Amino acid sequence: AEDGIRDVERSRGLGDVYKRQLRKRPMIAITFDDGYDCWYYQVVPVLEELKVPAVFFVCSGFIGLTEEEASSFCKKKLKRKQSLRPLNKKQLKEIANHPLFKIGSHTRNHVDLGKVLDRKTLDYEIDGDRKQLEDWTGIEVRWFAYPFGGFSNISFEALQYLKKSSFRAAFTIIPGFVDLYKEKFMVRRDSLNVMDPRWLWKAWLNGGYDDLYILKQKGVKIY
Repeated sequence: AEDGIRDVERSRGLGDVYKRQLRKRPMIAITFDDGYDCWYYQVVPVLEELKVPAVFFVCSGFIGLTEEEASSFCKKKLKRKQSLRPLNKKQLKEIANHPLFKIGSHTRNHVDLGKVLDRKTLDYEIDGDRKQLEDWTGIEVRWFAYPFGGFSNISFEALQYLKKSSFRAAFTIIPGFVDLYKEKFMVRRDSLNVMDPRWLWKAWLNGGYDDLYILKQKGVKIY
């Protein structure tokens, strides 16, 4: 329980972590991807009670889909075996306008940006997603997260597009610490499963997996 309290005390908004406003101790920023309605019913109440900020990266093409449409989106675009329900526009707007939370862009249709090279598709998926989210929520969207988020899911063209965009930064799921002196549009982010044991979370968040991940991405076999 004490460890959990300390972790909550270390939590800050993504903007604080990005700016490193508090430099004396490590900080953690919490993010969620895609746009599920469980955010509204389960995640938001817990974070609100604990006064923990978070950023929710949203695919605008997922929002408000019917059950059948959402099932297809989950399987074909999110690459998930289970069907999950999306937020509706009202829920999205409530989250966006909550003082603890921010909405970020995650492309319209959760596209693999490692395979997207043409400007027209990048406009539609990246800038189109940002504009749609801003229109629905009335709030500026300045954070972006790459769908899937690995090295192979980020093309040179997508990276250059984002560098010229109005986004402040773009986030991967490549494990590591936020470093202002490195690439602003390839910011490291740890992807953790809520079902993983606490010891694994601690090891991961303290950098225990960072080097192994880089080696695996380079094709080095780990035994």
